[in-house]
Amino acid sequence: MNFADNYYQKTLVAKLFGKDDLLTVFCAATNMPLVECSEEECADRVFVFEKEENLKEFSKKYAQRKLPLKGILFPVKDKMKFFASIACIGVDELVYMDSRGEHVIPLNQFIRKKDFSNLPREQQPIENPALQLSGIYFLQEACRMVPMEEKKNLKELEEEMAANILKATFILAVEPQTGAESEEPSKTQQPGRELSELGTEPPEQALSQPKPQQQALRIPLVKAKNGDLLQPLFTDHIEFTKYNKDNKYKALAVPFATLDKILAKEAKGYMMNPNGFHLILTREQVKALPARFS
Repeated sequence: MNFADNYYQKTLVAKLFGKDDLLTVFCAATNMPLVECSEEECADRVFVFEKEENLKEFSKKYAQRKLPLKGILFPVKDKMKFFASIACIGVDELVYMDSRGEHVIPLNQFIRKKDFSNLPREQQPIENPALQLSGIYFLQEACRMVPMEEKKNLKELEEEMAANILKATFILAVEPQTGAESEEPSKTQQPGRELSELGTEPPEQALSQPKPQQQALRIPLVKAKNGDLLQPLFTDHIEFTKYNKDNKYKALAVPFATLDKILAKEAKGYMMNPNGFHLILTREQVKALPARFS
């Protein structure tokens, strides 16, 4: 990178933190930022734009691939939340697109992730960047509105996502109750998407480990489009915070191996990240995943 390019990149970083709102692009199917993997560096990238016309030009190739996109405008006050959220899912680079072309900015130039490795494990915030990214890549391909035979590497993408699910520790939302018995599980409406059958369709905070129940707990449930009740499950504190807007739920850390045992009896399965890529894992899939993908 020559001096002129380096200087321009620094001005772009300054502009990102300026008084203008931030225009980015989301995948309509995942409700998450569109992520691309660069062929040269194998870096995971998210895109932001100077103007709406830059976004429209960028979106043309995705229209040809039949992947619906949507522009999202973040006001100044929410810029840091956006940067923190893409850092949490493991994005490496921000690509700024303007009339001069594409400008790649390493995310670590302006976002410094805290190192929690020295904390006891139970005090480290739960993050699953590999699961988030592999889920995004799988769903971006699975949700393309094209025949199945045109969807590239879908089997490999699903296998990678499933392997990350099996290794993950998740966040479970519970609502402590004052009475001796819990109330009926709370229910909210959310869309959902099932983990495909192979080869067919497609706030940092310390988290407490589950302990023997000392008081009644209310388990929140969400409702899928087909009416099924599902238990919400979260990959990280940012996704949990999106759901816990009223701050009425407590967070419990749960490894995948316990999910089958703690699923509410009323639930048909889990909805992972209801306000994110809202992936559905049915009760049967939770039981079958270890045998299918271990």
